[in-house]
Amino acid sequence: MEGYHSTSVDFLVSSNPLSGAKNKNSLGSSFDIVFEKAYIYDSKARSIRLEILETELYFNMPNVGAEYTNQTVRIIGPNKTTNIIQVVDIVIPRGLYDPSSLNSAFQYQCDVANFPANMIQLVANEPINRIQLRFNNVNAQVSMANQLYWGFAALIGFTPNLYVANFVGELVTGQLLPTFNKINYFTITSNITSNATIVNGSSTHVIARILITGSAGYQILNSPNFPYSFDITYLRGTNIKSLTFQLRDDTGNLVDTGGENWSLRYRLSYEY
Repeated sequence: MEGYHSTSVDFLVSSNPLSGAKNKNSLGSSFDIVFEKAYIYDSKARSIRLEILETELYFNMPNVGAEYTNQTVRIIGPNKTTNIIQVVDIVIPRGLYDPSSLNSAFQYQCDVANFPANMIQLVANEPINRIQLRFNNVNAQVSMANQLYWGFAALIGFTPNLYVANFVGELVTGQLLPTFNKINYFTITSNITSNATIVNGSSTHVIARILITGSAGYQILNSPNFPYSFDITYLRGTNIKSLTFQLRDDTGNLVDTGGENWSLRYRLSYEY
C-alpha cells in the first residue's frame, strides 16, 4: 500500500538442547527458548503479523505400547522342537508399526517362543483395509478373547475371540478396521500469542498443524503454501524473555518424540 513499508525477521527454534533449548520435558515434546536480550515488539509498527513457515519432526510416535494395552496376544501351537502343543503370550515391543513391520515383530516373537516359522502370519489386505490371519499349521490358534488381548485385537481389527485353523493356508479376515493410526495429525502450541487457532469452536494456543506425509520412522517436513498467520499487533511495545513450544497430537495430548528433536521456523512481519 502506498505510504507504507514493511520488514520481517525470521526465528528458528529447536528442541535440541545443544541448540539452546531449555526445560525440555521427558517426552521431548515441550521446551523453552530464552532470548539473550529481551525481544521487544516494535511499538512504532502499524501492524505485526506472525506466520509459521516451516516445521520439522520425525514420525516415530508409538502406536503399540503399554499406554494402549495392545502389546500382548496369546498363541497356541506346536513347539517346533518337541511338537508338543504350547501356550505362549507373545509381547510385541513398544514402537510404531505398520502391518508389515508388525508381522515381522510378531514372527520374531513367535520364533523366540519356539513356534514353527510362519506358523501364523499377519497379512495386510489393502484393497479392503483389513488384516488377515494366515494359518500355516492346522494346530495353530490365536486367542484374543481375554481382556488382556483386547487391545491387540482392536489393533489388527479383530473382535475378541479364539481363532483356530480348519486347514493349512486358511485366511481369516478381521471384521473391523485396524487401528494402527493413533494420530491423525500433529499440532504445535505456544504462548507466543493468545490469538491462536479456534479448534471446533474453542480458543486454543495452536499455532500450526502438521499433516502426516511421511512413513513410520521417517522425517516429516512441512512448509505449507498458505502458512498459519496471526495478527499480533496487540503486542506492540511489549517485550518477551522466553517462549514455550509444545508438540501435540490431534486430541491435544503431548506426544512422545522417542528422543528425536523437532523444530519450526516462524516469521514476524512489521508494517509501518
